[in-house]
Amino acid sequence: GVGEALTRQVIAIATERGSHRVFMNSSAQMTGAHALYSKMGFRRLPERERSIEVEPGHWIELLAFALDLPQA
Repeated sequence: GVGEALTRQVIAIATERGSHRVFMNSSAQMTGAHALYSKMGFRRLPERERSIEVEPGHWIELLAFALDLPQA
């Protein structure tokens, strides 16, 4: 429940600030987060995905997810 509460808070803040989209990144192994984002209406954005080096010689693949926000 904590992950969903935090994600809802991010969405609320972005909406208050007039943002039109929320982006979230997650490592490929975080399948629970992927399921949560999907349930909340996020979609994958493969064009924004990339690998990053988190320490010398250790790379992780970041997946990208986006949620379009309703405009006032």
